[in-house]
Amino acid sequence: MIRAALAIGSVALLAACSEPVAPRDVAGVYTGTLGDGGAYRLEMGEDALYRFCRVDDPECTPPEDRGRYDVVRLGSTSKVRFTLLCITAERDCGNYEADVRRVRPGTVEITLVDSDGASHVFAKD
Repeated sequence: MIRAALAIGSVALLAACSEPVAPRDVAGVYTGTLGDGGAYRLEMGEDALYRFCRVDDPECTPPEDRGRYDVVRLGSTSKVRFTLLCITAERDCGNYEADVRRVRPGTVEITLVDSDGASHVFAKD
């Protein structure tokens, strides 16, 4: 009986982590690192606006590091599309599409791949 309950609970937990992430679950503050080793913060508002800056920058400046994002559900996966995100060391800005996944209930990860092919993971708790 206990084993059956544990098995059902495990399946339910895995199912919750594999379903698409809803747009409302994407909003929040994420942290991660870039190729330069610096820690960065990605603030994603419920109004579909983002700010991207170093963790130690409380005002998240300069203003060009702000833009719009859109959450797209593709079957069982979710993607975030960013307009003019500046994530390379050279500060080249571009439009990016990132994978979004729930790693456990309450925790969402966004994986960006920059123009050099390097992956950058940002996590929200």
